[in-house]
Amino acid sequence: MLEKIFNNTQNNTSCILTSESNINKALTDPNLIDANDTKKGQLTLWFDDFQTDSQNNAISSKAGTAINGIISGKTMSGAAKFQQYHDVKLPSLIVIATNALPQIRQVGTADRMFVFNCNAKLYDEVDIPNDDAAAWINNPTVQKVMFYLIIKYASKLVTMSKQELSVIFSQENSAQSSLSNINSSLLEFLEAQHITCPFDLIGMGTSDLFETYKNHTHMVTASYRTFKEQIKSLGLKFQRKHFNGNYYSNVIVSGNKALDNGKMKDMLTKYAVLPDKLFNYETTDDTYTLQH
Repeated sequence: MLEKIFNNTQNNTSCILTSESNINKALTDPNLIDANDTKKGQLTLWFDDFQTDSQNNAISSKAGTAINGIISGKTMSGAAKFQQYHDVKLPSLIVIATNALPQIRQVGTADRMFVFNCNAKLYDEVDIPNDDAAAWINNPTVQKVMFYLIIKYASKLVTMSKQELSVIFSQENSAQSSLSNINSSLLEFLEAQHITCPFDLIGMGTSDLFETYKNHTHMVTASYRTFKEQIKSLGLKFQRKHFNGNYYSNVIVSGNKALDNGKMKDMLTKYAVLPDKLFNYETTDDTYTLQH
């Protein structure tokens, strides 16, 4: 609909959608940065069917830094192929349309992102003549209404008080992961093991995880107490568990009923892991895969 309202019919490219759906490439490649210059008429950076080059759908630190700068109005450097580099201003409205929530590592980037859950398609709730959605979108009256709604709510945001804005843009709606709050060495360790949310840690024995962390980061002087505090800061707890004739202390859980014996049996039979058996060595070297 935005394209119907704002796109130039003389132009083959979209001033709404980005030509590259990989956000990490679009915000770091100088050719793609140049292509989305506001001087060329680009109004938004809309990533439809969002992709990254990471198996965890992670927005890279470099792309995150670019996002922070773009939203703050900073100038970037870009160039078309075989052309000189020049200053580029990118649109500060960045929309990521996706079925898979992107992983965000940087606190600053996460603070600037808000997640809107869209369960229903628009035409599921609108009476469209003859079920022809394209004709409905092309209707000039519909386009005028859409434009009116966009401007109406944009003007409301501009004139709201700080208190009114704080209700809408609450930290509770932020996409920031609690993993952003832990120290860099532990975060690097978890990233290397493809752990992307606190619940991936459930079922692990804290002491064994700590030893694995120390071996991975070569931090001989790392404090076990500080490590436990970092895990607790993610909203997780520690419990003593009895399973299969053994007692396991300081098993990571998220609540009293989060890890019962049935789930521990699944851990053992389906994945061959227990709180004190977290990883498998792939070779005789220091290479291992943490099971979670």
